Amino acid sequence: LVHVKMLSEVVPSCGTDAAINHIVPLLSSLVADPESIIRQHLALQLLPMSTSCLSSKISENPLPSPERGYKLVTDVILPHLTKLLSDPDQDVRKASSDSIAGLAAHIQPKDVNRLILHIPIRLSQEDTRPAAGGGGKKQAQNNTVLPTGAPDGEDLRVTAAALLGELSPSLGPELVHQFVTPTLLSLSQDLAFRVRKSAAQAIPHAIASTTLADVEARLLPAFVSLSRDEVYRVRKTCAECMVDMSRGIVALKGSCERVLEFRRKELIPLAMRLLEDGNKFVRQGMMQFLGPFIASFFPLSNGG
Repeated sequence: LVHVKMLSEVVPSCGTDAAINHIVPLLSSLVADPESIIRQHLALQLLPMSTSCLSSKISENPLPSPERGYKLVTDVILPHLTKLLSDPDQDVRKASSDSIAGLAAHIQPKDVNRLILHIPIRLSQEDTRPAAGGGGKKQAQNNTVLPTGAPDGEDLRVTAAALLGELSPSLGPELVHQFVTPTLLSLSQDLAFRVRKSAAQAIPHAIASTTLADVEARLLPAFVSLSRDEVYRVRKTCAECMVDMSRGIVALKGSCERVLEFRRKELIPLAMRLLEDGNKFVRQGMMQFLGPFIASFFPLSNGG
């Protein structure tokens, strides 16, 4: 574990050839390590390791050309993160998702679409299946040996929704409109409440990265529907996301007055309804974020 935590520190100082010839080959065995804590910290370390590889110079030791470092990240490190995204352990999946989202901000936009966007879309289509049983290890489709207990399809769809939200700022309005919004709409209607809950958390991030028309026609109605969900945990999540919804709408491009009027007209009645919800936990969730929600509308002089 100590050595894994040092990966991001070692790469900038060990030199080009040593990093590629001695550190990168270790990743395959670490991805399949039986200890989840090792896999989790490996996923966390792969992001700073990638940013170092993308630099044209590491400390006093020059890296390979930027093209070679870029290829190392996209062809070697990203596939390892993708494998960890389907890990049986929730913390490993979360760490991998965070690293992939962070990596998307450092690679070329065309490659975010080509190499990364398809990952959460594929995970969003995973069907629920019985958890793997028995001892030993399980052979994954990509021929990587993973610990027994492959995640249920529901877990993967939860991960997909969260990653889609985190990726939205790196995609741009066109890709969000074309790919992210339809996928989140599908996940918002999932039979599993945990998936719907994750979709509710992702929608504010997508809203901040798309167009007002997309918000009006699809994303906001989906969020409103989730705020009326039969499961109180989903409604509570919507209440807790109201601040992010407000800030996401303000971040939209377009007529400032129209955006602010739209926010006021749509979000205030929604917040009032959540404050009057029949479940006390939903009411408490909205009350907890009521102050920040109100503050997100200032200054009032601008029509917010």
